[in-house]
Amino acid sequence: PFEVVARRMQCGDRLLQRVYRAKGSLPTVLYIARKDGMHALYSGIGPASLKVLPMAAVSFAVYEYVSTLLRQQIEEGVSAEQGDSN
Repeated sequence: PFEVVARRMQCGDRLLQRVYRAKGSLPTVLYIARKDGMHALYSGIGPASLKVLPMAAVSFAVYEYVSTLLRQQIEEGVSAEQGDSN
């Protein structure tokens, strides 16, 4: 919904740009809900999800991979230190 509000404030109808841009986000949300209905606040959520989901999946996979590598490095370092002390 916040992306819809920002987009409408930037390039929406003239009334929205002129009046509601100065007032802020909450009056803009109320205006959109009254004029177009609550469903209008969620328009475009499908394409936005399609854009975000692959990025989130890659970020998660990279995080898990690096986390595993670091854990292995730490364990090897601890093992090497214990071997040196004996």
